[in-house]
Amino acid sequence: MDLFTVQEKLRELLKERIALGATQRQIAEALDIEQAHVSRFLNGRGNFRIATLNLLFRYLGIDLEDLVPVEEMMKRVPRLDYANSTLSISSGSTAV
Repeated sequence: MDLFTVQEKLRELLKERIALGATQRQIAEALDIEQAHVSRFLNGRGNFRIATLNLLFRYLGIDLEDLVPVEEMMKRVPRLDYANSTLSISSGSTAV
């Protein structure tokens, strides 16, 4: 799953909120941004900063994990190979 897909899901969720009676102005106030930014995002002509996305998740009452399965996120996490690491711990000191 890519960022584009996450943004599309967020747009859908916001449009559902609007259908339930929320206004773009109310959403903008909750996110501490201008209403025009909400409009651009909803129309696919703009994106939110990370800080705004965090507020949006709170506003919607969701976590990133609700949009992206943990298994999908774990596929993108680099794996550490400790067997071939040059890190050794002895006498309380660390050598690299």
